[in-house]
Amino acid sequence: MRISEITPFKLTDEKQNRQKEQTQTAASTQVLKQNKLVLKSDEARLDAGRITRIDVERSRRAVFSAELAQISTQESVANQWINLYKTLGGGWNISY
Repeated sequence: MRISEITPFKLTDEKQNRQKEQTQTAASTQVLKQNKLVLKSDEARLDAGRITRIDVERSRRAVFSAELAQISTQESVANQWINLYKTLGGGWNISY
């Protein structure tokens, strides 16, 4: 895309996409923190004999899922920045 092809609408869309991604990043970070707290609590409950190993492993799986979701969100944010950079003429030379 050439600079002459950039419209205010395109820049507004990119800005809205970045704001959405920032909100998702914050949400995924919060979910990950909560899942880690649950895992720590479950490990303590396992040591006290109040729950089974299966319950702890379910909590561990939830932590891993939250980590994967956070990584996916971070990748999406990075791609949004790259797209914005390209939209603004970011130095990519397109040779045909």
